[in-house]
Amino acid sequence: MTPRHRFPPIAVCALLAVLACGGCSGDDVANPDPDFGPVLPATPDAFMLAFARAYTDMDLPAYDALVRPQYDFKFLDPVRKTGRDAAWSRELDMASTENMFNGAPGELLDGLITCAGVDSIHIGEFIRLTPWESTGPDDPDFPGAESALYQIGIVFHVDAGVNSLTVASGQVFYLQSEETGRADGAQTLGYRLCGQRDMRLFKGNENLYWGDIKRMFLPDQE
Repeated sequence: MTPRHRFPPIAVCALLAVLACGGCSGDDVANPDPDFGPVLPATPDAFMLAFARAYTDMDLPAYDALVRPQYDFKFLDPVRKTGRDAAWSRELDMASTENMFNGAPGELLDGLITCAGVDSIHIGEFIRLTPWESTGPDDPDFPGAESALYQIGIVFHVDAGVNSLTVASGQVFYLQSEETGRADGAQTLGYRLCGQRDMRLFKGNENLYWGDIKRMFLPDQE
């Protein structure tokens, strides 16, 4: 039998009640006309609401629309970030996310942690801890972006609800704005995700990091 690593569930945060509300201004990613592309969230906070909804809904098209072509993920431990001699990329990220959202099996740390597939995703904490600030044009990783540190707590329910994997850590999100065309011909400013960075938060814990989940569902791992 494959050994499993169990993680304690985190408390549900009342802050995330906003995810249940509908009709919030700027929080939807829609495609009214294929010739004009998606209507992107108009503010960083509206983007984060749309991003959280895409994750909890396990909605791959919505997630895909929110991620820039130049997306990168900065792992807490870059030495073993992919399990292969390759830099992270949007292509790898979408492949991993597609496997996770579609319920494909996952494996991490040479089989120490495994699951038969993700059944649902619950966000218990998604709390912005710092203001949105510009990284500036000389930032070595994400120039010209807006960044903020979040405290996150995400529970991935796996194995038909028998087990769960918990991500509880810090996460820096990097967003960039761009002009997009609307169906009426007007131009509007919207935000997409250009990067994330795993962070330890205040104290160590035995939970997984977001990068661990991304590695876990990479296809064709050796």
